[in-house]
Amino acid sequence: MKQKENKSFRSGNAKIGLPINYRHLFLFAYRTNFLYILKISLILSLFAIPFIIAVVFKGVIESSIAMDQTIEQDIINARIMSFRGLYGFVVSFTFIIFSIGFSGAISSMIRFLTNEGIQFKRDFLLGIKKNGIQIVLITAFYSIILSFLNFIINLPSLLNWYPILLVVYTVVSVIMIGMYFINIEMVCIYQVSFFRSVKNSLLMFISRLPYALLLLITSIAPLVVCYMIDLNIVQYIAWLVYICIGFGHCVLVISLFSLYIFDETVNKKQFPEIYRKGLFNGEDVSFVDEGFKDGSEG
Repeated sequence: MKQKENKSFRSGNAKIGLPINYRHLFLFAYRTNFLYILKISLILSLFAIPFIIAVVFKGVIESSIAMDQTIEQDIINARIMSFRGLYGFVVSFTFIIFSIGFSGAISSMIRFLTNEGIQFKRDFLLGIKKNGIQIVLITAFYSIILSFLNFIINLPSLLNWYPILLVVYTVVSVIMIGMYFINIEMVCIYQVSFFRSVKNSLLMFISRLPYALLLLITSIAPLVVCYMIDLNIVQYIAWLVYICIGFGHCVLVISLFSLYIFDETVNKKQFPEIYRKGLFNGEDVSFVDEGFKDGSEG
């Protein structure tokens, strides 16, 4: 990858010094470019408007169904389950729209973390142009699968199996969301086929499972609160936090984790020129899979 000059960013590095690991890089990002993280949060909030509206309406509609006093409670529960199963497809569609902005934010964040120099507007738009279609298709792939599973577990005819199905759905969702984050970062850096990227995302997620679970907890927990809890003050606070800083923090955390795991599994042997790029020095790593091409080529 070719580095580009950015005086303010490089002068900060010269004064403070390059971070020695990704944990230090996380602190370095907040200490030196907090406003940049805020910018990402605010611009992603615009792309998230359809998603936010869909989640809010989910709570409103469920509440209206639950307050219907003219029908029995069992029928109410069945209607709520049916609504949740179908409405999941609506929420997924709005998240696919959001992923357009996600592609620009991730591309811009990778440039920042790898010390290539950043111009926010240029890099954001370039990221959408270069990676937007791939990330939208990847998002659609994961979203459709999860929406279909959500539809299955909310079928009233499977109510007796709901506790077991819910556990299965939760486990599959955690795995697929973790894979998704790795996958979208992967296509921003490497030229890799769709199916190989999915396979490698699964291998990478499993190989660093404790860190991957921590990644999910620290990046999207407020969004889970927003989706699972009906309209109340907790949901509003969670949305406010995410709009102000949460989206940018999420992009920062998943980018750091992905860069770390790519170094651990790919870069040292295949792309030593980008191994620990943006950090002070290198470390020995292990190898997982082949099939990558440096995305900076061509």
